[in-house]
Amino acid sequence: MNQGPPYPPPPSQGYAPGPQSWAGGPQAPPPGPPPKKTNWGLIVGLSLLGLLVVGFGSCAVCVAVVGSAGSKTTKSDDAPAETGRRHHRPQKDPEHAAKVAAQFVEIKKLLADYKANEVHADELYRGKYIKTKGKVHQISKGIGDGVYVVLEGPSGNAFETVHCTPGEDSASRAGSLKVGQMLQVGGKVRGYLLLSVMLDECEW
Repeated sequence: MNQGPPYPPPPSQGYAPGPQSWAGGPQAPPPGPPPKKTNWGLIVGLSLLGLLVVGFGSCAVCVAVVGSAGSKTTKSDDAPAETGRRHHRPQKDPEHAAKVAAQFVEIKKLLADYKANEVHADELYRGKYIKTKGKVHQISKGIGDGVYVVLEGPSGNAFETVHCTPGEDSASRAGSLKVGQMLQVGGKVRGYLLLSVMLDECEW
């Protein structure tokens, strides 16, 4: 019996082995590259760094919140003191302000306005502080020893006058006045009586 060449032929005869092993099963794939080693040290270091950054940021926020709260508390504590100071401020006297701001009215015009139309004159002057100037016609006392001073008008009529009832300070100085002298007075217009304009709370 004629035998053929050996099976499989040796490599020296130009035959390259195939993918299958002649032992009967598939040939194992060639080994791949070695697996990369995980750098656990680097991972742990980055994690710790992140925790430190987050922790520092949280602390900064806490400090800011606490500082803001402390500032508000301080302002709240100071508020009563400021309120107290505001309450102790001296209040302006509206009567004094009205006296200072009183307009000057010539005695001739004042008497003429009331003589022409008492209703209209009351709308202009009654209840308001004015200043006027005239010649002292009389210095006397009325009911209850109340001091009063009468200024005569330009007409010389003894009834067309300005009747001044002074305040306490001016009443104490009435004794130094003289009939015939010029006197400027300031007072609150009370109205019109028997051709005389009545002024209260007069000062001179």
